[in-house]
Amino acid sequence: ENEVPSELFYLAMIESGFVTHARSRAKAVGVWQFVKGTARNYRMDVNSVVDERRNWIKATEAAANYLKDLNNVFGSWYLALAAYNAGEYKIVRSIMKGKTRDFWSLAEGGLLPQETMDYVPKFLAAHIVGKNYKRLGFELNIEPKDEWAPWETVSVPSGVRLTDISKVTAVPLEVLQRWNRDLIKGLTPASDSGNVDIYVPKSEVAKFESAHDQV
Repeated sequence: ENEVPSELFYLAMIESGFVTHARSRAKAVGVWQFVKGTARNYRMDVNSVVDERRNWIKATEAAANYLKDLNNVFGSWYLALAAYNAGEYKIVRSIMKGKTRDFWSLAEGGLLPQETMDYVPKFLAAHIVGKNYKRLGFELNIEPKDEWAPWETVSVPSGVRLTDISKVTAVPLEVLQRWNRDLIKGLTPASDSGNVDIYVPKSEVAKFESAHDQV
């Protein structure tokens, strides 16, 4: 399995504070704060039943790919971060107006939104603290309820309620909801095959296997 660069999580820290249901004034949603258009560009479903911007795994992959694409476009991680915050078109206009691709020159020239001028330093600050938290006197204490166990996907029918899946498998409803926060109606989405994959901790997989016929 590919490891996600830790730098990406510093971005989540300043975007949402790791709050899955976070929503901005611009209607960006999730840990990585995607708007609908960008989410759909990166193959995330957003509709009345499912909002994959709330899906930790798919949204993290999308954020990594989006940042990589922005860096390829602008040739600068600073500008990639700025574009993640303000949108690529605003950064293109700033570059054209300032006739430079140097983030700091654009910031000093007042050619970027204030929020974007603050955004990159916030990321750098989070990065410095995150890499040196022990030396800076911070402690890392993760509550058991916030820990994420190894997981797998299991196949279930489309168009069924998580409450019913919980009943036939004896997997607690809270577990199904926590691991599938993108299912905003508590209902598995429609699919052409009639089945969809949902996430469960490995410790619960055996329950699905023993209740295969009922599921």
